[in-house]
Amino acid sequence: MDIAIIDDEQVFLEIFKSDVIKICNDNDIECYIDTFNSARNIMEIYKNYHLIFLDIDMPGTDGITALREINKIYNPKEFPYIAFVTSKENLIYEALKEFPYTFIRKKDINEILENCICNIYEKTNPKKQKYTIKCGRNLVNVFIKDIIYIDKIKNYVWFHTVNGTYKERATIEEKFADLMPQNFVRTHIGCLVNLDYIFEVTPNSVLLDNGESVVLSRKYYNEVNNRYYESLVVDDD
Repeated sequence: MDIAIIDDEQVFLEIFKSDVIKICNDNDIECYIDTFNSARNIMEIYKNYHLIFLDIDMPGTDGITALREINKIYNPKEFPYIAFVTSKENLIYEALKEFPYTFIRKKDINEILENCICNIYEKTNPKKQKYTIKCGRNLVNVFIKDIIYIDKIKNYVWFHTVNGTYKERATIEEKFADLMPQNFVRTHIGCLVNLDYIFEVTPNSVLLDNGESVVLSRKYYNEVNNRYYESLVVDDD
């Protein structure tokens, strides 16, 4: 998880960074942390981070002004999550008008910080993310990483997961839009496969780790083959 800490008090900045590193280590979270004494250049860098701890009261560009500027162009589907940090109680109401993800009083950091980091890690880490399947009148939450593949049969989309199979009355196009950014690839017009479960790609089919195979159409062969080998390179790294 990529984290930025912005505070004009250098001593606090170093202590806070140490606290964040300890929490990440204790929770097995790989983190990369940058620290800044000013929010002046936040507009140029904010997309580089999953989480930004932003002090409200700073000389020059303060945290409230910085988030206000970000909100003018911010896409809610993008990172980062902004957590305001301050000891100025009188600025809380004004700060909340800019809709930060959360607000941390410096005096309460020990009680709040770990929960904040862990919650955002789950939101930003695909292996921790869940997907809701509407099975009739019931809702089933599954980890995206546990979905092996999904395919379309008549008016239903079937989710084949490591823990069972579920069906939802929906279109495959809806699921394609939801899951394509989450490491899935289309093998034919009615099937999406999680790249993590592909064992082998052949000209006509994709063999999965569980022994099943799905049809691979000529139209999607190059994309599937390329993304599969790209994923192998990433795993090797």
